Amino acid sequence: MARKGDYKSWSPEELKGKTIIVLRNSPRAEYVAKNYPDSTVLAVDKEPAVYLELASGRGDIAFGSSVVSAESFLKKPEGKDFEQVGDTLFLGEDADGGVGIAVRKSDGALREEVNAALSSIMSDGTYNQLSGKYFDFDVTPQSAKK
Repeated sequence: MARKGDYKSWSPEELKGKTIIVLRNSPRAEYVAKNYPDSTVLAVDKEPAVYLELASGRGDIAFGSSVVSAESFLKKPEGKDFEQVGDTLFLGEDADGGVGIAVRKSDGALREEVNAALSSIMSDGTYNQLSGKYFDFDVTPQSAKK
C-alpha cells in the first residue's frame, strides 16, 4: 500500500530508489530483499508498525498482508489517504493466497465436503458476492482462477 495515486504498480523499476516498509523476518521481507536491490528496505518488528511507518512518511510503500492491511489500516481514519497498489502479490509459483481451512489429516470426508461446498459457491457466484461484501480486493485463491 501507498499514498493514493503515488504508484500504479509495485514493480522493481517503479520502486527504484524508494523506501519499502516490510515486516522483518517474514516471507515478504525475503521477497523484497531478493527482488528490490535498488530500493531501501525499512524492516519493522510487528505488522502494525508497517502501517505506522507508512502513515508517518518514513517509507514510500509498504508490503503487508492484504486482509490485515485493509482491516487494520486502510479502513480506519489513519488509512484514508492510502490504497492498495496493483494486483495482489503472490510470493512464489506455488503460493495460493495463504488462507485455508484446517481439518484433521484423518478427516478426509470433512475435507471433501468443504471442498465441494467451496466449489459450489465459486461456480454459482456466491463466493464473489460474499467476498465483495467484505473486501475491496480480490481474495480468490490463485488455483480457483486457473
